[in-house]
Amino acid sequence: LREETDIALLPANLASILYQRTEGDIIAISVNTLGVLHVVSADTSIHSINDLSGKKVFLTGKGTTPEFVLKALLEHEGLSDAVTLEFKSEATELAAVLLADPNAIAVLPEPYVTSVIAQNPALLRCIDLNEPWEEAMGEEMVTGVTVARKSFASEHPEVIAEFLSKQAESVATVNANPHKSAGYIVELGIISNEVIAAESIPGCNLVCLTGNEMESSLSHYLNALFNQSPDAVGGFVPTEDFYYLSS
Repeated sequence: LREETDIALLPANLASILYQRTEGDIIAISVNTLGVLHVVSADTSIHSINDLSGKKVFLTGKGTTPEFVLKALLEHEGLSDAVTLEFKSEATELAAVLLADPNAIAVLPEPYVTSVIAQNPALLRCIDLNEPWEEAMGEEMVTGVTVARKSFASEHPEVIAEFLSKQAESVATVNANPHKSAGYIVELGIISNEVIAAESIPGCNLVCLTGNEMESSLSHYLNALFNQSPDAVGGFVPTEDFYYLSS
């Protein structure tokens, strides 16, 4: 993060990488999103990770969260060599694959899951990857975190406290009122379709975990990624000073 950016929302593993690249000046202040990944297909035979054996699975971005999560789950089931992975650069490309061939299999995040199913109702949420992840790893999946520069947090703890309070309030409001919140989401340019925005909110797993709850959730997740691929978290798991516990 450049010095003009004090607080940012990032993928969990990228936060770990930046912590190391900045020699500890990037710290996590909250977990803002839990797992959002689903296996999507019109293939009605797919209900579990084991059902992917012998099949090709499309996913986005080699070296990103979907790859690390799926590979960890395949390894846990002894299927590392039994499933072919084909990568596309963006989720929109995966959606195009599914619309062209509904029996194709793809790992997609919300809100793309809701969007592609709206375009072809034959498509199914075959596997919510949160479920096999929790069974295999014993902890929930983490997608997004909020980070801050350590120097900024140390100098302005009252700002961090106010930000986290507003973040928790925002999350509660959006989750409680998805249809009302959808209008604001469209206005901000996050999603262009208000109906899709409203329907995808429950599956986006928006949270605001702070303090010890954040540390427990995030540290377990980063350890699981490290065990699958050390490069996924920047080579090693962050130490305790990565977690902001003063809120």
